[in-house]
Amino acid sequence: MGRAPKIVLSSSIQAELDNPYGVSKRNAEEVLRRFAEDTATECVVYR
Repeated sequence: MGRAPKIVLSSSIQAELDNPYGVSKRNAEEVLRRFAEDTATECVVYR
């Protein structure tokens, strides 16, 4: 379709904590950042 998507991730302040939920949020943020770099897709993380 020729349109570039904008991806928005709703994270959590718990991403700073060392518990399973925080670790999963932190990992999701990192995966999205790598995806954005690799594909030149605009991605935003709201924490």
